[in-house]
Amino acid sequence: MPSKPTHEELEEKIQKLEQATAGDTPKDYTGLHSEDWYKALFDQSLDSVFINDLDGKLIDANPASLRLTGYSKKELASISIHSLIGERQFQQARSGLIKTTKDGAGKNLHEFRVKRKNGSYVYVEAQSSFINRNGSPYAIISVSRDINERKQAETLLRKNKKLMEQLAEAAWECIAIHDHGILLYANNQYYKMFGYTPEELLGKEALSKTTSPESFKFIRQMIEEGKLDLYEATGLKKDGAQFPIEVRVKTMEFDNKDVRVAAIRDISERKKSEEKLRKYHDQLEELVERRTEALEDANTALRIMLKKEDEVKNELEEKIIFNVKQLIMPYFEVIKRLKLDGRTQSYLSVMEANLNDITSPFMRGMHNNYFNLTPSEIKIANMVKQGKATKDISEILNLSISTVETHRRNIRKKMGIKSKKINLRSHLLAFQK
Repeated sequence: MPSKPTHEELEEKIQKLEQATAGDTPKDYTGLHSEDWYKALFDQSLDSVFINDLDGKLIDANPASLRLTGYSKKELASISIHSLIGERQFQQARSGLIKTTKDGAGKNLHEFRVKRKNGSYVYVEAQSSFINRNGSPYAIISVSRDINERKQAETLLRKNKKLMEQLAEAAWECIAIHDHGILLYANNQYYKMFGYTPEELLGKEALSKTTSPESFKFIRQMIEEGKLDLYEATGLKKDGAQFPIEVRVKTMEFDNKDVRVAAIRDISERKKSEEKLRKYHDQLEELVERRTEALEDANTALRIMLKKEDEVKNELEEKIIFNVKQLIMPYFEVIKRLKLDGRTQSYLSVMEANLNDITSPFMRGMHNNYFNLTPSEIKIANMVKQGKATKDISEILNLSISTVETHRRNIRKKMGIKSKKINLRSHLLAFQK
């Protein structure tokens, strides 16, 4: 597909058309169309060419103009240029052309919005000049180029730019675009955060003014190394106040070059919360340490108390044993020398044996530390140990012989000698030693 001519080529076409219509002898429009060289140039042009008189009535239009507007040549001949571009645009263009002609330029470049036959609009860029007759202008020729796609792209670009600006202003963070520290753009939050006006920073080196010296040095190094990490730094306000900031950096294209865009957040409140949390943690650790020390002190005191309790217990046991042996057992010796019947004598022997068991270490350990004997089994075990037969135990405890035998079997079982040929009395006596 042939490429569109340049503006220089369009100017050359206009000059040739002017030459074809110049001179003192009037030329009618039919004669103008009969020129073979003009017809080839006029008809084959990819740009739209309109010729209208000074009042705007259309004289001629090439095929490209018909494609652009959607009208036939016959339809265009019946309307004026005002119908295509409107009265206001026409008057502005003619006034501009007159002015440039007086200034010596002779041609005028305008953008128009052309209304098509179907009611839609298309944007064109038109180069216009007067066609002279007898030294005076009598018509206007305009070579127009369709720039609708360009206008749509420009409109979309403006919308996108406006949208980006709106998004930047709506963001909580500060948005700053810079080229090696030279501020190219920033939203309002940025200027509010650091206390500057746009005039004070825009287009100037801003990093050194908005960061502490230590942070400035660190950020410059990141820029030189091309790093895009999320990092924390110290911000610097215009009044000299410093505060912690968090910065996230990305690269983007801005005005046809790669620059850095930074999203900046004031993290003063977060740092305060972290400091409070750290203090609470330290206080908790200190409290736990104090409680631990208190528990250790309590355990120490408890151990001392338990030791003291054991000492008191041992002392009490010694007193009981001493009192039994000194205050009770001598009377048993006296009673045993009296003439008693056999049954009374047996009861006396049992009482004496029980007193001995109470005061012996074996009796204290038997129930708590060995075999878990029941109270009845302990009584029978004591009598077995004293050498009493099953019949004697039955009479003393007023139990049947079979019941005593059952208790004896249970004792052997709990002591682990049920299936062994071991004498129960001997085994019980072994624990007393």
